[in-house]
Amino acid sequence: IMTVSGQVGYSSFIWREWAFNGRIHKLIEMAQSTPNLKTVIVGAYYYNNFGQKLGIDNFDHIQIHHNDALLHVEETKQEILKRHYEYLQSNDSVLYLLIGGTAAMWLILELYRDLQSAFMIDIGRALDPYYYYDEIRNSTPQYMWGHWLDGKKPEWVKSKLPKMANGVLRVK
Repeated sequence: IMTVSGQVGYSSFIWREWAFNGRIHKLIEMAQSTPNLKTVIVGAYYYNNFGQKLGIDNFDHIQIHHNDALLHVEETKQEILKRHYEYLQSNDSVLYLLIGGTAAMWLILELYRDLQSAFMIDIGRALDPYYYYDEIRNSTPQYMWGHWLDGKKPEWVKSKLPKMANGVLRVK
């Protein structure tokens, strides 16, 4: 079992702590710079631009329902299985970042034996700081983005987002 600072590394809470202090960007830098690593976010539709936003060229997104992911978890599992072996045709390994509450943990428990050359993390809401300054944040309920930041702005994010202009990331 991978541990980070003595905590289990696949738990979303350690990643949330790292997101709060900016250390999570080490994971993103690894994804940006590791050749033949496919980075895949399994999460709601608004994460589909994450690779473009952070300059991760070898990126894909598998969409799950933003609040009913558990109801469709078997379909998501089958989609991950199908795409995984397509990814391995041109990549050495795959990093899955799962955002889906209970569905994320279920998927990890169901898939970890079946996916070769895969690393799966229940990243939870730890990617919220990367969306804190987006226009999309203003079009979704307030609780959606960074509610766990306790009102503190993640200032470290501004220096890490290559696609930002005038302090605002334009999301299409």
